[in-house]
Amino acid sequence: MSNLSKAKIDHRRNMEKSLVATLHDKIDALANAQLKEDKEDKKSDYKIVKEYTKIHKKKKTSKRSIEQLKKEIHLILIACDLYPHKKNTTAQETTREEKWMIHLDWDGIFRKPDDTDFSVAYARNRQLACENMYMQNDDAPVIMPTYAPNEYDLEQSPAWQMMSKFETFASCHGKICNQMASMAIPPEIVPTMNFFDFSEVLYLWQKERKTKAFECSRSKNLKMFEACYGEKFEKILTMLRYKPQFIQKVREDMRRGLCDPLFNFHHKDNIYRIRECKEPHEANLFPNTVLTFVHPHHRCLHLGNGYDLHDDLAFFGGFDPLFQVKRDPEREREYLISPKKFIKKNAEISR
Repeated sequence: MSNLSKAKIDHRRNMEKSLVATLHDKIDALANAQLKEDKEDKKSDYKIVKEYTKIHKKKKTSKRSIEQLKKEIHLILIACDLYPHKKNTTAQETTREEKWMIHLDWDGIFRKPDDTDFSVAYARNRQLACENMYMQNDDAPVIMPTYAPNEYDLEQSPAWQMMSKFETFASCHGKICNQMASMAIPPEIVPTMNFFDFSEVLYLWQKERKTKAFECSRSKNLKMFEACYGEKFEKILTMLRYKPQFIQKVREDMRRGLCDPLFNFHHKDNIYRIRECKEPHEANLFPNTVLTFVHPHHRCLHLGNGYDLHDDLAFFGGFDPLFQVKRDPEREREYLISPKKFIKKNAEISR
């Protein structure tokens, strides 16, 4: 990077800018064309009129044009060393529970399960606890059973065994046991509890205390990216002519685990087919993610069956390698061992 002259950097930046603009326009045109096709297919009244009156309304975008746009985008991406994902047809399908686990671990946002998602034993005891607590009983006072947190052996649940492989969920072991005790959930139903049961227990713990149950993986990865690759990231944004004030704001946000809307973390191995290559708990680990611009970079990677990036990328800031950051596994390992020590050491070096 430092060996290139200003003229060469300017030339490659202009070429990158032109390529990005072309992809931007073609992807937008493709999206608009597909939307029009979808609307036309749903216009049943129009179809009836056309059939009986022979009125022919010319479509603004033909299927041939859509296929041509797809082909053009594909050829550009191939030329940039991005290739369509080849699906492993023998791989086990990712289950619905696993997908929810990955999403919850990634963004920390609890999604309300359907009533039918809960295990039978958990749903029944949850209902009984509410009835005992809130319904009037004139015959005799209801005595609620009491349990201690240490009575809950979560390892008896196959669902928890899978959840505990995620660092975020494993850190909530004590929170879950305490919340289940406060809900008077019998310890003997633990072996039959599923992910949705534990998810609600964690959500209720969080709601009662008005605090997050854990720091999500997205936040952790942003902090790790900034610590390990912030300097290189800044140099690339500077070459791309972003304002210094904006660059500093983006880096400050990442130090707090926040991401500017201009960027997105892309999963190299898609979470919906994570079992092709990895286990569910590996989906959100830093090596399986790459920071990139939302449009057109991230959108390109999700066209069709998806396009695969090289595993050694930490930042996909452009289709030209000049605007990309390669991973340094040793640097990442050092950060994971002691984040504070790593940040302090690198701050002293950069002075």
